Amino acid sequence: MIGLSPNFFIPVILNAIGWSFKPVLEKMAVAQISAVDFAFFFYMVAGIVAFVLWLISLKVRKMNYTKVVNKQSIKKIFYWGGIIAVVSILSLLPQYYLLSRNEACRVIGIVEATTALFGVILARIMLKERMSFWRWFGVLAIVVGIISLDSG
Repeated sequence: MIGLSPNFFIPVILNAIGWSFKPVLEKMAVAQISAVDFAFFFYMVAGIVAFVLWLISLKVRKMNYTKVVNKQSIKKIFYWGGIIAVVSILSLLPQYYLLSRNEACRVIGIVEATTALFGVILARIMLKERMSFWRWFGVLAIVVGIISLDSG
């Protein structure tokens, strides 16, 4: 089963740990900074940090930036980067609003579970990915979990 192989499981755990800290830290931030302002400033700071880390990664990988950013890729970078940036910022605004006015454990549980639910359904619809009985069962379990989290 691919889901249990270390090549899959270890990155999942590392990703989950990082993404688990993120909303908790965001809750702390929006307690001190306007949720709307923080959403925009977060992306500005993230852009600077990402640019510096990208330059470091190029050096570590012994690559020239022209190998990544060229005439063929620049349109795709701005196209996909622009779409994903707009979707991300528009998604952060309601999340930060919720975090600024509700308990973090309620918001995190419901938002992350709903994100997983919509992500699986969108992958099925937009990417035509295969859904087995057990995957649909997992979707149902997520729905039950969201209802439970909201009731607690």
